[in-house]
Amino acid sequence: MADSRYRMVIGKAFGTPLERALCDEFLAASLQAANLALEDTRQIMGFEIQLWEWDFRENPEDPSYGDVVDRYRYPVEPSSSVG
Repeated sequence: MADSRYRMVIGKAFGTPLERALCDEFLAASLQAANLALEDTRQIMGFEIQLWEWDFRENPEDPSYGDVVDRYRYPVEPSSSVG
């Protein structure tokens, strides 16, 4: 989803509290819609959005394609940042 038409709203997970609230609304709706098509035993419990950083100029051959520098979990967990 990161490089889809939803990338702008997903990126708000790392923004202001108001932006995060908008992202949470989107994630709640996505979770509900996805679970409508799934059996009760296969329900999606949440999402993790990761913010990656890759210095392509310095390390274009990086097999990991950079590093996770932050993460946001929905529903929000007490400790949702890397580090």
